[in-house]
Amino acid sequence: MRTSSARGSAKNDPAESVRDLEPALEAGLAGAFPGLEILDRNLKLGDGATADIIGVDGDGRLVLVLFTDGDGPEPVLAALDALAYARDTRELLARHFAGHNVAPDREPTVVLVADAFSPLLVQRLYPLLGGALHLFEVRELESAGRAASYLVPVGPEPEFAPTPRAVNKDTFLAGLPEDLRETATAVVRRMDRVDTNLACTATDNAIEWRYDGQLLCTLARVDGGLEGAPSNTGPAMGIAGPSEVDALVDQALARYVDVLEEASGAAEDQAGLAEVELVPRRSGPILTPAEIDAFRC
Repeated sequence: MRTSSARGSAKNDPAESVRDLEPALEAGLAGAFPGLEILDRNLKLGDGATADIIGVDGDGRLVLVLFTDGDGPEPVLAALDALAYARDTRELLARHFAGHNVAPDREPTVVLVADAFSPLLVQRLYPLLGGALHLFEVRELESAGRAASYLVPVGPEPEFAPTPRAVNKDTFLAGLPEDLRETATAVVRRMDRVDTNLACTATDNAIEWRYDGQLLCTLARVDGGLEGAPSNTGPAMGIAGPSEVDALVDQALARYVDVLEEASGAAEDQAGLAEVELVPRRSGPILTPAEIDAFRC
């Protein structure tokens, strides 16, 4: 695999690799980014770096594709440089590609493509994977009647997946892209007003609220967007604006009321049991001999 990464690589021109794999590349990217439209190729990123392909997905998010090596520091630097460039210039890029539904308020995505990525490199890039960054490896399949190249998404090995670190809700919000932060903040503020006794816990990518140990709702960053779920059994829903925020909080409130009623009912049952006085009786027949004779008549 030839490289187009930054830092002045002396490798061969990556355009040849792009042309050779273009059908497989576009098919693989279309599966990962619904509605993808290829806008152009060989976008100059500065400092000698180039994005081999630039596109826009169905949500208006810019997608920058770079061919790179699968090991060493070069791909890490290339990914960070490309992401920084896309974030800093997304408004200019929207103007440059006017008429193609580029949304400058959407967080850009960088895609690295290599023959194979080393486990160590995947570990280093893990915090960015799934949102701002995607990795794809090229797979060659050949049979008697056909030979083809495919793109396969790459994720971390299980032993490399870090345990999510606990953070407070302000850190969770600060770590979100700008286009998601306002919506997430609305959910947090609404849930904060439900009850001061709610237990709120968060990681870098998710936050949840519980009352009396019972889950009320969760909000998580998933694939570059926000998803909310009202409880352990409730279906996840995309949270993109005020109407979805209202729906999530309303379902969380309904669950909160259910938990309160369950706790109240349990307390009433316990109180009723406490009012029953158990009086021990002496052993022997319950009826007297005279009462037994009366029944026999």
